[in-house]
Amino acid sequence: GALEAAVADALAAAPGLEVEQKLVEGDPGDALVAESESAQLVVVGSHGRSGLQAALLGSVSRHVTTHAACPVVVVKAAPTDDD
Repeated sequence: GALEAAVADALAAAPGLEVEQKLVEGDPGDALVAESESAQLVVVGSHGRSGLQAALLGSVSRHVTTHAACPVVVVKAAPTDDD
């Protein structure tokens, strides 16, 4: 599934990386904040939405950066052909 593909991509980019796979149901922002209690760093992606679109859709990265118990890095998504 998607989790296995994401882990495979991460390991291909950095073969020595230690990765723990964990699938959690529920709100993604709340789940990441809960995991931040035992983490050294949280990395989240950003779709680059701004203005009204971001306000209407909410922002997981904004929630995590505001509430996490450890440092947070927000990585902007690579541009696509639609950008």
